[in-house]
Amino acid sequence: MKSKITIPKASVILIVPEAIFLLFIAFKIFPKDVTLGLSFIINTVLTFEIIRRNVSKENLSISLNSISIFILLFFIVAPVLQIADYMEGSRMVNNLPYNYEIAIYANLQISLFILTIILAYFYIPVRIPPEQFEKYSDRMKPLLLIISIFIAIVFAKNVINSILKLYVDEDQSVLASLILKKSIFMLPVAAFALYKSHNRKLSLIIIIIGLIILFLKNPISERRNAIGPLYMAIVFFFFTFLYKTNFKSFIFIFILFFFLFPLSSLITNSYLPIYDRIENAGSFISEGINSDYFTNYFNTLHYDAWSNISASIEYVSHKGFSNGEQLIGGLFFFIPRIIWPGKPIGTGHLIANDFLIPQYNLWLSNISCPIISEGYINFGIPGIILFAIALALFIKRMDYWIIDQDPLRKIFGIYFSFWLFYFMRGDFMSSFAYLCGAYIGIIIIPKTINKILTTIWT
Repeated sequence: MKSKITIPKASVILIVPEAIFLLFIAFKIFPKDVTLGLSFIINTVLTFEIIRRNVSKENLSISLNSISIFILLFFIVAPVLQIADYMEGSRMVNNLPYNYEIAIYANLQISLFILTIILAYFYIPVRIPPEQFEKYSDRMKPLLLIISIFIAIVFAKNVINSILKLYVDEDQSVLASLILKKSIFMLPVAAFALYKSHNRKLSLIIIIIGLIILFLKNPISERRNAIGPLYMAIVFFFFTFLYKTNFKSFIFIFILFFFLFPLSSLITNSYLPIYDRIENAGSFISEGINSDYFTNYFNTLHYDAWSNISASIEYVSHKGFSNGEQLIGGLFFFIPRIIWPGKPIGTGHLIANDFLIPQYNLWLSNISCPIISEGYINFGIPGIILFAIALALFIKRMDYWIIDQDPLRKIFGIYFSFWLFYFMRGDFMSSFAYLCGAYIGIIIIPKTINKILTTIWT
């Protein structure tokens, strides 16, 4: 009698990558300081506890995978590579002098955040309202298609000028720009979701809508962290097998952010013509990969999140807590400064302008401010706990949108899952504003149009 071959459970398979991470930390940090290394190991174990719990449960949560991979990437791999060779006082990527005690405190804040996420998500019940599938008018899809084409035609000149960097419309307010780029330009995404939900295969109309989205939300004139969640949402919405299980979505996101993105930078950062970069992509990658490649890749301001937690700790020690002022400024981002002259600036800009630039000669103000630091600057340690609980409970609600029968709620739920990469890195004001803009464009405006259509033709 032949014995059955048993396939290990996903949670057991995770032992391998977890062990690799632990060995990586031990090799890089233990020779420098065992206590510091242990703080990174604790955060790694806590992060893999989130992943293990997530892949073991039936309910889908791309969001938990996104948060976990962000933590591994920005709070473990990047800082370990960055500080492995630091001496006390060495300048970090944000020009802040490295301080051993602050590094430990930063990791303790991360530990508190991860632990709170685990307890809040897995142990605090959330009332989920019954699913209410909205019936869309037969005229809804063609109307959204026409609107999408109309938007692309009307704003073609603006988009092309933005791509070619010919000029910037200085008369356009920040709020008007937000409404246009983050809401109106997201309407084709709603059209895509509605057409794709009724057509399993690729059709000409879906291709047209896809080209409109690529034109309006192109990677040349839009920031990568702003359009990344959008394209990831479209890919996952189109190829549903990618998130059939939490383990599948974890594997895909892990490979994407840990391997494909770093390798793609070899091509995108080259000074050669784009045709040569594409044609010789294989040689670029094979010649560019060396022992120092990943160290150099993660030792840039793109991975400043951990060092900015340290900066927020020092900022508070000099300036004190904001006592909710930064949070209020972020929640009411839409109020123009002409009406609210004292409106707070984004927390990343605040730390840079008030602290890093004047004291440590940082050369730019547009830096990240992780959600952990947002909580700390607002209310101290209780703020980290408060922000983590609020985030975990909101994620728990949004997870149900991914399995919703409503295509608009589904694609927005997936978009939210990848938007968390932007949100976790921060700052809160800009990331929250972008999420609200997407919500208006994908959910509010299309559903308002549908209600008008159903009212007229019923």
